[in-house]
Amino acid sequence: MQPKYKVLHVGCGRQSWANLPPAIQRDRWEQIRVDADPAVQPDVVAILPDLSMVESGSIDCVFSKHNIEHLFRHEATQCLAEFHRVLRPTGFLILQTPDLHAMAELLLAKDPEETLYVASVYGDPIPITPLDMLFGSEHYISRGNHWMAHKTAFTQQTLERALTKAGFEGVRVFSRKDKFELVANCRKVVRDNLMGRL
Repeated sequence: MQPKYKVLHVGCGRQSWANLPPAIQRDRWEQIRVDADPAVQPDVVAILPDLSMVESGSIDCVFSKHNIEHLFRHEATQCLAEFHRVLRPTGFLILQTPDLHAMAELLLAKDPEETLYVASVYGDPIPITPLDMLFGSEHYISRGNHWMAHKTAFTQQTLERALTKAGFEGVRVFSRKDKFELVANCRKVVRDNLMGRL
């Protein structure tokens, strides 16, 4: 049996395989779930940016969906460096985070307290406003989940710079305006450079 690739699912919560990108297929990948909340039964309990319990160069893909905005800016920088450290040379990062430009446009166009949509989170209907998108979900924060607060945000340009500074290559960041988010794809080492180093 061929060994499976390893995906580090950062901030997994109660999410299932269905929440991973389509390229991460269960028959070819082993999912290592990471979360700060022991109640969601992750494989690794960790509070970002600390991933010291994950071996350097042991992961094929890091998937981080809406995590780094919950860190202070200097912590987000440390977190990106940790993502880079745990990846194998051929590994890659898929990262999603709010788009500060898109949110700024939204705040100028809408009442900041207007419900934009109702999210279904583990079966609970949660109204989402522009303020929630900018500062974090009031629904969760008001119930004592202070880690849900947003402490920083990125534009396409600042996220590209941060990923490049963390050592990633082949950095591509694009905006999904309909979701007010940025999606970044990058590699630890681009293939041409990797071949040159062997």
